[in-house]
Amino acid sequence: MIIPVDGGSSPVIFQWNPATIQYSRSAHWHPMKAAGNNEPFLQYTCGSNHIVHFSIDVSRDNNSDFFVKGFADSLIALADTTESGGNVKRPPKVMFISGASLSIYGVVDKVDVHYKTLANPDTLLPYNATIGVTILRLTA
Repeated sequence: MIIPVDGGSSPVIFQWNPATIQYSRSAHWHPMKAAGNNEPFLQYTCGSNHIVHFSIDVSRDNNSDFFVKGFADSLIALADTTESGGNVKRPPKVMFISGASLSIYGVVDKVDVHYKTLANPDTLLPYNATIGVTILRLTA
């Protein structure tokens, strides 16, 4: 599940999804050229955010017609900016919990919604979607 820590949105709960979670981080190295060397020295400048990426498959099976669109909208709302103290805009802080082994405190950086072509002929609401979510971990 993804729980908004700042409030303003409701938790996004999903079961048996995602099938895989990609967790990555990279370091930034700055090449420093020195005369007479074949290769530059690499100086560590800083690390990047820990990145968690996963995809959720959503279906309206046993749910209302609006379920898929509403589920996608609730995830997109977590990536929208909010105003905090001092008129600073940032996405709301969230807690991503996946089982007992992985919990990440961060912000939703990106949401990719891919609606399937099949839709309800009366409401034109989608039956299925695959939603990619990227979360950046916050250290404090």
